[in-house]
Amino acid sequence: MRLGIVASRFNEALCAPLLERAKAEAAKLGLRDVVVHSVPGARGVMDVALEFGIPVANGILTTDTEAQAEARLDKGAEAVRVAVEMARLRAAIPGAAR
Repeated sequence: MRLGIVASRFNEALCAPLLERAKAEAAKLGLRDVVVHSVPGARGVMDVALEFGIPVANGILTTDTEAQAEARLDKGAEAVRVAVEMARLRAAIPGAAR
């Protein structure tokens, strides 16, 4: 399985730990083919899923305070788990587009 991670450079202090937790989760799940791309911000997540027909999960944080964001840093790992689960489900469905 191949995993792509798109990481925002916006608010590097919070995005860097999100990315590290996502990469750690990918390693924990045994994924070896992981590609990371850095972008200036987070837009069009659903558009990618629809246009390319691939499972997309996001770890986008919508918070009011930095403390709330810090409390949600595991969203990076959670997004990896969700994407892998959805890709495996899709692969298990007979006749599903690949």
